[in-house]
Amino acid sequence: MYYGFAAGVDSKLKASKIMRIKINEIPEQGLELNLDIPAGSIDVSDIDEGFLGDVRFAGNISVSRRRFTVSGKMNGLWNLRCARCLKKITSPVKSTFQVFLTPSIPPDENRIRGLKDDDMDESVLIGNEIDMNQILREQMILHLPMKPICSTSCRGLCPHCGKDLNLGSCGCDATPADPRLAKLKEFLDRKGE
Repeated sequence: MYYGFAAGVDSKLKASKIMRIKINEIPEQGLELNLDIPAGSIDVSDIDEGFLGDVRFAGNISVSRRRFTVSGKMNGLWNLRCARCLKKITSPVKSTFQVFLTPSIPPDENRIRGLKDDDMDESVLIGNEIDMNQILREQMILHLPMKPICSTSCRGLCPHCGKDLNLGSCGCDATPADPRLAKLKEFLDRKGE
């Protein structure tokens, strides 16, 4: 079985329908997915600026002994701000991932089972649908740079006046004024006199 999606006139409606896949509709041989997801159809409003254009995902969902594996490649362009100077930048997000989902099992008081190492790589599937929206959102966030910078030579902002130091010096005193070291500074100033 094959699901495909390309951005179109009614793209948000189509994307939301395809992004939830019922597990009983996944054939034994698996399900191939090729998605062009419009920017804005996955909610990332709590993280920086969001995506610039569509996000592309190519992958599949396979089934093995009631365990579902979502694997594939995703890429897109993300609008971010430089962690040093706050300038808007565009960063590519490329991700190859594999997510294991196991349907939840009703609790059984007679059966107590500890976690095994393999269990740490699995997520519990609640309900009868795989929420591709949530999986893709999670993978996008995991593959964002922790501290995006516009360039390795970015000098950032002046901690005193806020001027962008990439545009030139601001003239502020460059020595750090840490109040915990004020007495030491006084001592060194007196010693130097």
